[in-house]
Amino acid sequence: MFKDSFEEQLLVLTQAKDWKAVLELSESLPLDRKSKYLWTWPTGEALENLKSTLHQLGIQKLLSIGCGTGLLEWIIAESIGVSVYGLEVDRSWWESSYSPTSYIKLNFINEICMQPSFLQECCDTKKWDFALVFCFFNNGEAFREYLRLYHGSVVIIVGPSPEVGIHTDPAPLKADFCESGWKLLKYFNISNDDIISFYTKS
Repeated sequence: MFKDSFEEQLLVLTQAKDWKAVLELSESLPLDRKSKYLWTWPTGEALENLKSTLHQLGIQKLLSIGCGTGLLEWIIAESIGVSVYGLEVDRSWWESSYSPTSYIKLNFINEICMQPSFLQECCDTKKWDFALVFCFFNNGEAFREYLRLYHGSVVIIVGPSPEVGIHTDPAPLKADFCESGWKLLKYFNISNDDIISFYTKS
C-alpha cells in the first residue's frame, strides 16, 4: 500500500515510541487532512487530565470500540501507560490494500470468543475493570448493544463540541444510554474543537 510522507514519518515515530513528536508532527498537517489519520489530535494538557481522571476512577485498561487506525489509542497508551485494546468489525477491510496503517493490534468482534487470551487479558468478567471508549462513534443502536454486553461502570465518549455542528451518536454531552443509572461525571476538551466525557454507572 502506498504511504505518503506524513504516514512514513508517523510510522518512524510510533516505532520509536515518541508520542510527543507525533503530536508535534500533527501541527504541520492541514486541517482537511487530519481526520485521515486521527479524528481528534489530543493536547498534552488533555492527556494529563485523562491520566488523572482514569486514576481517580481506578481504570487501567481501555477497550476502544471502532478504534479505526488506533492512533489515538496508541498515543494514550504510550503517554499515560494504560493498556489499550482496539475492537473493529471487518477484518477483510483492515487487512486489505485499501486500509490505512494500524498503530495497535486490532481485535475483531466476531472472533474474540475464539481468542481466550484477549478475553482473559482485557475482558475478565469477574473484574470488569476496564472502560469502554467510543471515539466519533455514529451508531446509537450499536452503542447501546455494546452497553448491554458490558457490565462495568465507566464509559468514555470522544466527539465534537456542540458548537462545531458535527453529528455523532452517542454525542459526548448527551449520550442516550436508554437505561437508568448512567450519569455524566465530567468532561473537558481533548482538542480545540473536541470533547472527552466520562459517564459512570451507580
